[in-house]
Amino acid sequence: MAFERSQPLAPDAPRPMRPHLKNESLFSLFEQQGRKTIEGCRALLDMIEAPHSLDAQAQRVSQIEHECDEITHAVVHWLHRTLITPLDRTAIHTLITCMDDVMDLVEAAADRMALYEVAPMTTDAVEMSRCLLTTAEQGSKE
Repeated sequence: MAFERSQPLAPDAPRPMRPHLKNESLFSLFEQQGRKTIEGCRALLDMIEAPHSLDAQAQRVSQIEHECDEITHAVVHWLHRTLITPLDRTAIHTLITCMDDVMDLVEAAADRMALYEVAPMTTDAVEMSRCLLTTAEQGSKE
């Protein structure tokens, strides 16, 4: 049985809502994830440039990573309840999980630095952290 409209909509009549009108929330979640990734990369850089109280610094990175996980879960939940998406579903899932993977690795590096009490840092570690932060900032530009 096919759905048929009995009369066409008048030009000034309100249009029916479409399932993809809440895309703003998806894009705002991506923006939040980008900001949190920058914050996490900055916290790692601070940890590498000024390694004091490594456990507390690693805990801060871990907290930021947990916030990124929550955003990732929100995007996946959004995918499960949204019929029509503004981008390919696989692309959305791949993008958010790759962004989350960055913070997972940042957290792993911070945890290992605290565990093995790695200080002072080499200039290579400082340069790599700066590169990571710069890349995260470039990836989040509008």
